[in-house]
Amino acid sequence: MIRLMSLMVAGIALLGTAASAQDEVAAGRYQMQPVDGGLARLDTQTGAIVFCRSEAGTVACDDTPRGPGRDQEMSRLDALESRVEALEASRRALVDRDDADYAVEQMKKLFSGFADIVRDLERDVSRPEPDDATPPDRT
Repeated sequence: MIRLMSLMVAGIALLGTAASAQDEVAAGRYQMQPVDGGLARLDTQTGAIVFCRSEAGTVACDDTPRGPGRDQEMSRLDALESRVEALEASRRALVDRDDADYAVEQMKKLFSGFADIVRDLERDVSRPEPDDATPPDRT
């Protein structure tokens, strides 16, 4: 009997949760309200309000933000666009891969030549010096 009661209570609780979840889904993210000249669409998640027009049986919304923060957002957008343009321009100006490979090859040649000079000098230093007591053979 206690088991049956606990199952019934759990079932009622689940039904209540499902009903409230359906209410949230049914409400949706946007709410439409009639205003002069069209509709106002409210985004319930962000609070953004957008003006919409009803034309030929369809609703067309202007998603350009309006209001006191619009100028700040537009200037921020302009700044970001110019920053992207500058970054793209600097990316184009970076050294081409072929140029970098050529520079590496030239450096290898330079250091190889330098290493050859050092080896020659070491060979000269390690060679025994001729004894001054014995004059070279001259004819």
